Amino acid sequence: MSEALRAVTAIATLLALILFALLLKRRGFLEESHGRMISRLVANVTLPAIVLVTLSRSRILWNELGLAMVMLAAGVACLALGWGIARGLRLNRPQTGAVILSTGFANASMLGFTIIAQMFPGDREDLAEAVMLSGIGSQPLIFLLGTLIAIHYGGSEVSVAERRRASLRYFRSPIFFALILGLTLSVVIRPDTKPFVARLMNAIKVVGDANTFLVTLAVGLLLQLRLPGPMLRVAALVAAGKLVVMPLLAWFLGRFLHPNAWQLQVLVLEAGMPSAMLAVTLCSAYHCDDRLAASLVFLSTVLSLVTLPLLFLLV
Repeated sequence: MSEALRAVTAIATLLALILFALLLKRRGFLEESHGRMISRLVANVTLPAIVLVTLSRSRILWNELGLAMVMLAAGVACLALGWGIARGLRLNRPQTGAVILSTGFANASMLGFTIIAQMFPGDREDLAEAVMLSGIGSQPLIFLLGTLIAIHYGGSEVSVAERRRASLRYFRSPIFFALILGLTLSVVIRPDTKPFVARLMNAIKVVGDANTFLVTLAVGLLLQLRLPGPMLRVAALVAAGKLVVMPLLAWFLGRFLHPNAWQLQVLVLEAGMPSAMLAVTLCSAYHCDDRLAASLVFLSTVLSLVTLPLLFLLV
């Protein structure tokens, strides 16, 4: 199977699972509130399990830190692009917050890990780089800057202390601790050489194996299919920024670091992921337009079925 076809197959499989979750919601088996509960389960259990096992068993290439900074720079540039889109279309403040967050933040952890694992089955190095790009180049930016953006445009009265706690939440999260522990184990212990630690990692991997299904279930339950007519132009511009501008910018900047071909592939794919589901969560928490954010996330997810294989061919 060609690499481009493998990319299409992986994304189509995930979209089919998302549509299955939508069907379950429509038939009354599951509700939108279950999606939020599943999202918390992913963020606090299955995703940290993947991060920990992948990093602990991988040989970390430290030039990946430079690639993570490229991911960070591309994200900041697209946040500015989202602001420009909202300003040019004269959107209100809650809509502006939704557009900025949806344009600048990639679903690099939840959906990104899943797609990379589908496209490169059994390849630890590819998945380890995806973990590094997300854990260092994407997640801190979302929690630090994304939270402040949502608070600023949401119009809610939030105290300085609460803003500080919200923006630093990532550094108290299970994902962050899994990142630090995984990096430590990969350098100090090498779990595959210690039978007890290896068995423990195998047990944790069983938990992480549930991540793909739970992620698609959460996305399907939380996303909204309807998009008001006047917002279609907004959605098209956001999708172009997120799915085209951000990965091409990451590709352009990443080449200056002279990475291996597979490293550049993973960088571009991670940068080209659809808008982050966390954008919906932040909009909901701080009174930005969460319905618009959900629609933008869904549309970018559908369009990524076309853009990701094309990006894969490019690199």
